[in-house]
Amino acid sequence: MTAVEKSPRVVHCPMRRPIFDPKETTRYGIWNVRTLYQTGKLAQLLYEFDLYRMDILGISEMRWAGSGKMVSDGKMVLYSGHAQDHARGVGFILSRRATTSLLAWKPISDRLILARFQARHVKVTILQVYAPTEEADDTDKDGFYAMLQDAIDNSPRHDLLIVLGGDFNAQISSNRDGLESTIGPFGIAAMTNENGGRLISFCAANRLTIKNTFFGHKRIHKATWKAPGGRYTSEIDYICISSRWASTISDVRVWRGADIDSDHYLLIAKCKLHLKRLKPRLQWPSPFNVQRLKDANTAAEFQIESRNRFQLLAAEGNNNKNPDTLRDELKEAVVDAAESKIGRRRGSFKERWISDRSWELIDQRRLAKSVRDQVAFDPHASADQRERAMATYQDLARQVKRSCRRDKRKWIEAKGIEAQEAADRNNTRTLYRIVRDLTGARGGRGVPIRDKNRHVLLTAAEQDQRWVKHFRDTLNQPEPSQRFEAEDLTPSMDLLPVDIGQISITEVKTAIQLLKSGKAAGLDEILAEMLKHGGPHLEAALTRLLNACWSTSHKETLLSELDIAEMQLALGLLAILNQNMWERYLLILEHFSVTS
Repeated sequence: MTAVEKSPRVVHCPMRRPIFDPKETTRYGIWNVRTLYQTGKLAQLLYEFDLYRMDILGISEMRWAGSGKMVSDGKMVLYSGHAQDHARGVGFILSRRATTSLLAWKPISDRLILARFQARHVKVTILQVYAPTEEADDTDKDGFYAMLQDAIDNSPRHDLLIVLGGDFNAQISSNRDGLESTIGPFGIAAMTNENGGRLISFCAANRLTIKNTFFGHKRIHKATWKAPGGRYTSEIDYICISSRWASTISDVRVWRGADIDSDHYLLIAKCKLHLKRLKPRLQWPSPFNVQRLKDANTAAEFQIESRNRFQLLAAEGNNNKNPDTLRDELKEAVVDAAESKIGRRRGSFKERWISDRSWELIDQRRLAKSVRDQVAFDPHASADQRERAMATYQDLARQVKRSCRRDKRKWIEAKGIEAQEAADRNNTRTLYRIVRDLTGARGGRGVPIRDKNRHVLLTAAEQDQRWVKHFRDTLNQPEPSQRFEAEDLTPSMDLLPVDIGQISITEVKTAIQLLKSGKAAGLDEILAEMLKHGGPHLEAALTRLLNACWSTSHKETLLSELDIAEMQLALGLLAILNQNMWERYLLILEHFSVTS
């Protein structure tokens, strides 16, 4: 087993039907994890996510600052936290299949986040919440429920609405007189507290059903929180759903084996609501792994593969081919050779630095948690046994924290050495990549699109219209007050020596070598490194293409199929060569223009 397979470990689960199959149950979970702002906590949570085969997990008390989204280990993480402090915070973890059904999401506050999904017959709005505690001021409680009500009021009324209560801090008893459609007969609290009354009133007003209270499991499978010491437990986390769709949830229960060193238990609902795969949008393919071309053997193999493909094309003849055909043949030959010999870059996963020793300690902590919970409710266990079981679990929890921090420190030190070596070689590209890895600084954080009034746009149609308006306002500037008149200029009598003959292969070769490496490719997926290692046959094919564009009067709508980067490559190859080649530049530009 390779290191990549070991850390984080691969969870081998039995194959299930796709999430979009009408016979498959969708698993929704909620969990107050106490914090994810701790070294190694995200990797542990993703491991539990796979282990319990969840599709969507709502999280409370993430303690991440700001809002955004990220992809880690193939799962999408959405989060909404405090602007600066690492306090409170809510979020979602979505499986790969659930991610394909995500329509939109909205970070509302550090206590509330919204996500919208496309199901088979309806759309689903899911709200993950973290309510104030029972001891909080009434002002905070009123503000929280007002914010929650506003989020529901602004959600489409035809959506199936699920409120995932990561922590409502509410206790509900079995007394449900007059509220039979809102709460069930299986609440485990002796009496309903103030937060419980607020939750019941809120659900009744919005026609929501509190599904936890409708399933008569054992107390150990209903209590979602344990007090310090482990002997007192309570049910304070709830899953609520629109009463119209209440029958879609077939079970809600606690899974006590899931462990992330939290005082809350994992709560999972089984739902026969089948998410539907959206029509896939155009996906930008992964770029080619041109770093492999630094290896002499790989570079030679790529050049040989390119040569073979261009020789086959040459055997067919190139005399009567128009620029469109030549361009398509060149692109296909280079891309196919790269697929065969270079391959594409694979995405990097976060938390890969956790060692096998840390995972072993996490397993030991899981077993210690099971022993601790069993001893806590064993009437024959002595106080000394309970204390030892608790002490063992706490000691392993501390060891896990120390081991993860040690692993992270070693990883950072190794990255520092790599960065110093890159700096010594003046390799700024590698240096900046390492800095980004260490600091987590990226260009975009995946924050949803907002309108001019800072309101989040949830639907794709609204987002598209926002982009249209943005570019219309940006590009449609008023005409200048003073216009330029070419007739007012005095023509020069000096004639410039402009070469308008055929483009030579020497000029093309020189231009290719002057291209900057490390730049992104256009829609053709051809990178500068691939051109530089393509060899003489690629240079000859590119020369034929440029000369065809140069000499022909052919003016089809080539630009409608051509990426801007491709056009810049053709123009740049000529513009770099000679400052007196602007006539060629203009003719090439004329060829690439869109005809009406």
